Amino acid sequence: MHSGCQNNQDLSSPWVDAFISQTAVVPADTLSLRLLAQGPFTVFANGTPISMSSLGGNQYGGDLSAFAGALTELKLVNVSAPGNLNVPPTIVDNITLSPTAVPEPGTITFLALGLAAYFGLKRRPVRRG
Repeated sequence: MHSGCQNNQDLSSPWVDAFISQTAVVPADTLSLRLLAQGPFTVFANGTPISMSSLGGNQYGGDLSAFAGALTELKLVNVSAPGNLNVPPTIVDNITLSPTAVPEPGTITFLALGLAAYFGLKRRPVRRG
């Protein structure tokens, strides 16, 4: 997907965000949306933004549990800055609905900090005086 001017011959024409969308019933056991992506993008479910977390590399996941069992329009939008014609296109692949929840970014951060503190304290020699 590559956003751009409505008329490529007239760079002053309105900016249009490229997107793909699909409307279907989300399976009742769905907890998350997972996909591979490169480039700037945002995901919407029935117009509601879905916060996508990086799962490492170009893998992303977002909580879709609120839409489980409901007719839902999923929309993936290239959100490159208007007028910035040098941004590479947004590429998405392997879009799946999963019964596995996506860990919250805060949980992952606290776990990493806790492990770093544990191993940092464990390495310090004990001074006896």
